[in-house]
Amino acid sequence: MMRAGWRDGERYLVRAVSWAGGNPHLDLTEVGSGERTAVPLIGTTLAFSVPEPGQFCTGHAVFAASGEVRGRDCPAARPAVTGRQCAECAAADEFRFIHHVHRGGYIPDGLREYVARPHWVYIATFADASSKVGTAVHARKRTRLDEQGAVRATYLAWADSGVTAREYEDLVSGALDIVQSKRRSAKLTALSRPRPAAEIERAHGWAVQEAREVLESASAVLPLEPWEPPAQHAGIAGDEYPHTLTSGDHCLTVGAMVGSVASVTVNGEADRYLADFGVLAGRRVVPGPVRSAGISTQLGLF
Repeated sequence: MMRAGWRDGERYLVRAVSWAGGNPHLDLTEVGSGERTAVPLIGTTLAFSVPEPGQFCTGHAVFAASGEVRGRDCPAARPAVTGRQCAECAAADEFRFIHHVHRGGYIPDGLREYVARPHWVYIATFADASSKVGTAVHARKRTRLDEQGAVRATYLAWADSGVTAREYEDLVSGALDIVQSKRRSAKLTALSRPRPAAEIERAHGWAVQEAREVLESASAVLPLEPWEPPAQHAGIAGDEYPHTLTSGDHCLTVGAMVGSVASVTVNGEADRYLADFGVLAGRRVVPGPVRSAGISTQLGLF
């Protein structure tokens, strides 16, 4: 059971920014009790402190025999040493085998069932007009793309399993030099300096057409189904928030979101900035009546 909201003065571990259910929210665990909490983001004023340096382990994934993925909290709440995981949780994480299921080698039985499910291959294009190819299990078809931070996307191919989907993904990236991942910081920069809409549309159309031709030779099923950007994208704009979210005090009101990047106002003022809440994953935060440090502008020089 996941509770909604957080309490001032309590410590929470940020697990992720999630779009599960169609509305972006912070997925949190209360430190000490282990209670899971969801904090909605759109229209919310988030006032919080990040009192401790470094990242802490967000746990690991295991698979039931049915193929259902389950998250387990780190039993010792250790500092993270590999991404958002401690060494013990990184070694126990069964999802790590997903990246080579199509190349042979050991995979747990539960993951084998997960991979046997239908998957999609998609092309996602970002605000800087760059594109990537990726895969999504059918059950997370919508959520996966909502969380990517893209502004344009197409479900390119349908695959009867995750193995086939990853083979298609490798074919596209190998033939066209289209990447399979994009750095978080690059997504934020792209949104703060977006290319014209027509240029993004042309770039996306080119990537889809070229990828389609590659996969036609592999006899892939190509529905070319467009992804509709969430309504929460509307109004995304602003320069990058000038303070480091991973330390200090912050008071931010969220007006729009693309992936984990939010268009925010600061301390109730009018100017909008872009803040990437995804960098909080693995950080401990304490909500309370705090304010962001002041933001100087060029206007102050005149």
